[in-house]
Amino acid sequence: MNIFKITITPISPFASPLQSDTIWGQCMWMIKFLKGENYLISLLNEIKENKKFFIVSSGFVNDEVLLPFIPLEIEKEKELQNKFNTIKEDYEKETGDKIQKDSDFLFYLFMKKNKQKKMKINEIFKNTNLNIQQLYNLFDDKKIKYFISNIKNNKNKSSLENKIQENISVIRNRINRLKNTVDIGALFDSYITFYAEQLHITIYIKTDCFNIDELKDLFENFGKYGYGADSSIGKGLFKVIKIEQLQIEENKSPNYILSLSNYIPDEKEVVLNESYYSVFLKQGKLGSEYSGGINGNTRSYVKVPLIMIKEGSLLKVKENKQVYGKIITDVNKYNSNIIHSGQTFDIKLNLSN
Repeated sequence: MNIFKITITPISPFASPLQSDTIWGQCMWMIKFLKGENYLISLLNEIKENKKFFIVSSGFVNDEVLLPFIPLEIEKEKELQNKFNTIKEDYEKETGDKIQKDSDFLFYLFMKKNKQKKMKINEIFKNTNLNIQQLYNLFDDKKIKYFISNIKNNKNKSSLENKIQENISVIRNRINRLKNTVDIGALFDSYITFYAEQLHITIYIKTDCFNIDELKDLFENFGKYGYGADSSIGKGLFKVIKIEQLQIEENKSPNYILSLSNYIPDEKEVVLNESYYSVFLKQGKLGSEYSGGINGNTRSYVKVPLIMIKEGSLLKVKENKQVYGKIITDVNKYNSNIIHSGQTFDIKLNLSN
């Protein structure tokens, strides 16, 4: 399969987060618009039978993925806390200025601040043999000193000027789909994301369905159509900055994968009790011509709820596979052609302690 990296920049606010399965679903709609329904149904049948693959990652701002925190063993945590306290005491002696905070509380703040780590995806591709301690770098003297210095100088609050995105709450009316009106007094809030100007977001695709020119055409039309909720009123518009085909040599003996997609694992793929992940409940909704329901049924636009593993999870794998995850076919009882992608764009890793 070919691997592609697509770089986009938003040109309007987004009303839906850039989640892999939502991107995948809208790509299917765009394929229908560009190539026709018969082509799409034929492609979906091949995808369901694992004869073809179209695997999409979530969208990553500045090509950075947020890794989960891997808990330290008790002895290692005690060792780190002793080191932290020693550096704190040395800092107080050097500056002659005592930090008016309890050492245990300071260490708690340090661990909380570093419980997750952002890392450039491009850098992970280059080095897939990783040491967990090196990955999170918690024992680095400079990192501890920097944290203590910032605590002392009250520099740990984020500046609004450095924000690359901001979520704004919007109050809306609930729509009554039976009466085609709004329900009076039935208000709810939703969030719209505003991105900084010229911000780059990357999406990774692994596929044997399309070449680079076909993907460019697909995503350029996708960007004009708009992504996610409220695309009909101008939300989710983007420009394609670049599409490139990547030559990546995958790790041949992985014990973990880093999932870049919302993922539904096959029960024989991963060891969940030795993995680091978070789950969420996803109930997808149909768009375009199905947004009002299928064959007059007003509830048919909603898919069945699915429990998914969130992107950025580190999962211990039982074996090396070309593709992890599965396609869910029984997500809508009104139309058997409607499916949901739980396959993940993964980076194969060999992690050591």
